[in-house]
Amino acid sequence: TAVPGHIQPIPIHVIPKNKDHLLRGNEEDVCPRNTELYAATEKVSRFRSLDKSNNWLWKKLRKITGLRNINLYNSWEVEDITTSENFDGFKHMPRLKDDLITKADKLYGHSLALHFSSLEAQKLAASEFFKDVIAKFDSH
Repeated sequence: TAVPGHIQPIPIHVIPKNKDHLLRGNEEDVCPRNTELYAATEKVSRFRSLDKSNNWLWKKLRKITGLRNINLYNSWEVEDITTSENFDGFKHMPRLKDDLITKADKLYGHSLALHFSSLEAQKLAASEFFKDVIAKFDSH
């Protein structure tokens, strides 16, 4: 449920960034191999085809949002903005129609599916989280 008064809780991280393998496990300075796997995904013909065939969408979203680098890889940024706005009851970008948001979100889902079709990428994404979950099994 939403917090009254449009208050948005902000998590405070108490673990130094260079040691936070649970919340930052996919970031380049924590896991350079994951960055390499994303780069490899971007070279897959299906990824390039989806990105190129939706160039019209990326251009439109860049113009509306002011974000400079929207593409298949990072189209999630658009949904992040709109999700926060909807939660807060604001509409800063009224020209950003729901159908554009939905399309960008679905395309990002395809991007993730292509990336996580690699077993190595699946293991990298899940390993730290599940280590933590398994370690806490006996404590409950």
